[in-house]
Amino acid sequence: MTNGTIEVSGLSLASATCWGGGDFAGGLAAKRANVFRVVAVAHACGLVAMLAMALLAGEAFPPAADLEWGAAAGIAGAFGIAALYQALAIGRMGVMAPVASVVTGVLPVLVCIRTEGMPDRIQMIGFALALMSIWLVARPNEYVDSHRGLGLAVLAGLMFGLFLVAGKQAGHHGVFWPMVAARLASTGLMLAIVAISPRDPRPLIPVLWPMVFSGRIIKGRPIEVGFECDAKLYREEHPYGP
Repeated sequence: MTNGTIEVSGLSLASATCWGGGDFAGGLAAKRANVFRVVAVAHACGLVAMLAMALLAGEAFPPAADLEWGAAAGIAGAFGIAALYQALAIGRMGVMAPVASVVTGVLPVLVCIRTEGMPDRIQMIGFALALMSIWLVARPNEYVDSHRGLGLAVLAGLMFGLFLVAGKQAGHHGVFWPMVAARLASTGLMLAIVAISPRDPRPLIPVLWPMVFSGRIIKGRPIEVGFECDAKLYREEHPYGP
């Protein structure tokens, strides 16, 4: 295992930890406000933070293709976040979050198999155990309905998988500007959905801090480290350029 692989693994673990905290805050907010309004505000906060980071870091502006992939990642991620927050709001957090997490890995693994070949035996065993865990956490319970919101959790996982696939393509030449494109696309999409949706009388002020917390302080960091992972892997695989 190379130093680059170890560093990428550490960044991935940090991303998962931060994302879990953001999901918790966003799920709390979605219980008391419209989920699309929650995501719109959270991602708008994230957009401001990512733009500030891009300008402060002085990162070179990437090719247009990277920004397009970033925007695609943002759109997929926005639908995924909305689905997950709604699942957390109506279902059991201890079931919805693990199911979404496991399903998230399915699409990237399939794409990897298609483009890079089959993983080794140990990795395949890990994938099988992960799929088995879905049944373990979501199996029927005589006391609690474990299936409530399960479809939304699966949808969220699929959208997050698309986010990761697109994010890999977006992170080849930079980190912050593709994130800006992702947040710009997701914020615009959520605002458009809010504009055409029936008015929700529930106020946003009581859940303002959870939304800001999930969108700026926590949710921005997983996307950053995720794109940074892709950039590091790309530089490791292409040390002399594309």
